[in-house]
Amino acid sequence: METKKPKVSIIMLNYNTEDYTIQALESMKGTDYDNYEIILVDNGSNENSIKKLKKSLGKYKKVIYKEISPNRGVGGGFKAGVPEASNPDYILFINNDIKITQNNWLNTFIETAKNNVGIVGCKLLYPDGTLQHAGGKINFLKPHFTMHIGIHDNPEKEIYNKVIDVDYVTGAAMLIKTEIIKQLNGFEDLFLPMYYEDSDFCIRAKKLGYTIKYTHRVRIIHFESPTTKKATSAYFTYVTTKNKILFLLLNMPLKYIPIRTIYEFFSMIKWVLRGQGKSYFKAVLWNIKNLNLIIKKRNERKELHMGFVAN
Repeated sequence: METKKPKVSIIMLNYNTEDYTIQALESMKGTDYDNYEIILVDNGSNENSIKKLKKSLGKYKKVIYKEISPNRGVGGGFKAGVPEASNPDYILFINNDIKITQNNWLNTFIETAKNNVGIVGCKLLYPDGTLQHAGGKINFLKPHFTMHIGIHDNPEKEIYNKVIDVDYVTGAAMLIKTEIIKQLNGFEDLFLPMYYEDSDFCIRAKKLGYTIKYTHRVRIIHFESPTTKKATSAYFTYVTTKNKILFLLLNMPLKYIPIRTIYEFFSMIKWVLRGQGKSYFKAVLWNIKNLNLIIKKRNERKELHMGFVAN
């Protein structure tokens, strides 16, 4: 008797980028893994985007459609999709600005997620074929402490063509055991609207004892952030700085405070010289105003282990 394959619920968000969403759904039609569903959450789009999207959905039989408003950010949008899932073994968070290039992609994801593997990411490629990243490492001693592995490199190099343990994978495509999402209640809400919520989630999963894997056997084209490209430079500076500081306050071991303080001083100077000082200080102020809540959440987490500091 054939063993039933694990159920996978794919959650995808749309926010005024319906052309990307339709392209992503179209690229999934050849998927040779049967036991899956797609939960498409419209995250507060305008009427024209919703109308165009809904007009196309009849072609995709596995899609469950849900609308939420106003926009809840990345983490909130994914959380809204989770209750719609039909008792899955795994949930795959995936961006809508992607293109699937292999029919066996989902089966390969599942094959990698065995034993105590909690989260699996894949080889993400830019449209020109260069490597976007192969998972990531966290090193609080570095100015850029979350480091994508292999960015803009040749994806065919041997180092990127093996299954390896990583510190995080990004929400562009991350397969997660459903039990972890239940234990952690999804992404941290404070990372509204986006950025760092995926790497923070991976850190918390590792604290529970799960491993995080990158697999080279799944290759996905990622067009990368069409929504954020529409954002103003000032807003982008505010959001990324706010969530970078938040990530550090939630996760960084206290012994790294001196070196991080030096890094932040130079970061402040950089943004001021670029004319983005107002956005930078607004981000700092947000973290100060919410410091009591951040400390409370930090205290609920176990102390980070040295495994997050690169050799």
